Amino acid sequence: MSKPLHIGHPAIAPFWAYWKRHYPRLGAPQWEWLAGCVEIRSSVKQGSQLFQPGDRPDYLYFINDGLLAGIWWDADGHRRIPCLIPAGHSLLTSCNLYTSKQLDYGLKALRRSQILRIPSLALKRYREIDAAGNELVHVLREKQIKELRAQNKLLQIADTHKRYLQFQQSMPALWRITSQQEQADFLNLSRPSIARYLREL
Repeated sequence: MSKPLHIGHPAIAPFWAYWKRHYPRLGAPQWEWLAGCVEIRSSVKQGSQLFQPGDRPDYLYFINDGLLAGIWWDADGHRRIPCLIPAGHSLLTSCNLYTSKQLDYGLKALRRSQILRIPSLALKRYREIDAAGNELVHVLREKQIKELRAQNKLLQIADTHKRYLQFQQSMPALWRITSQQEQADFLNLSRPSIARYLREL
C-alpha cells in the first residue's frame, strides 16, 4: 500500500529546518521527496522498543521531541547506553548507507517522543540523484561521528569523578535531561557514585 504524502504536516518542519540550515536551496522537489517517504510517529510511549538488531529494513530516525537511547545489556545483566539521542538529533540503524551491517544495540524511547522515520534505502537512492540529499547524508553522518567521538573521549577518562564532571561541562544539555541512572549507564559508572559526586559539588 502506498504511503500518503504528508504535505504540510507540522511534524516535518523541524527536520526540514535542520536540512535547510545546511542546504538553503531546498525547494518543492526535496519537500515532495521527504513528504512521500517519511513516516511520522507522533506519540511514541516511554519504554517503547523502536528497533532491534536484525530488524529489516534499516532506518534513519530523527527526533522532534523526547529522548531515545541505544540500549544493550552486558554479561552481568547491566544496562549500557552507547548513545543518547535528544530532540534535533538522529540515528541511522545501520553502520552506514552502503553496508548491511546493523548497529549491535537496540533503540528505545526513554521519554514520550515524537519521531520521524525514513527508510535508509530511500535516503541512499535520493543521495545519489540530488545534491541536497548528498549534503543531508554528509551532515547527519558527520554529526553522528562527532557525538560518538565525544562519548569515547569521556569513557577514556580513568578517574570516574573527573569523567562525570567532564560530562557535565561538555554535554550540559544531555546532563540536564537525563536521570542519574541514565547517566550512569551512558558513562559506565554506578548511580551511587554519581549521587556522591553531586553531593560534593
